[in-house]
Amino acid sequence: MMVYNKTTMAYKHYKDKSLGQMAGATLYMQYFQFSGRIFTVLMTGSTAFLPPMLLNWIYQTVFVAQYLWYKKDDKKEEEEKKKE
Repeated sequence: MMVYNKTTMAYKHYKDKSLGQMAGATLYMQYFQFSGRIFTVLMTGSTAFLPPMLLNWIYQTVFVAQYLWYKKDDKKEEEEKKKE
């Protein structure tokens, strides 16, 4: 279920070329939260939890990359508007 929801959300962001109302700070905090959880799982040795956490981390990486990409595009559009 999570795979379906996150995949459709990533595709919607790709299609819209925007993340909508998602704040960059929230995306970064979630990214570092998942990174910390993976580190903790690796340090404790309970690898049973590793696959779903890695999957969450991969999806969060996609969302952060989309945010950075679309933010870059927004800056280009603003610069072009200022030149006009």
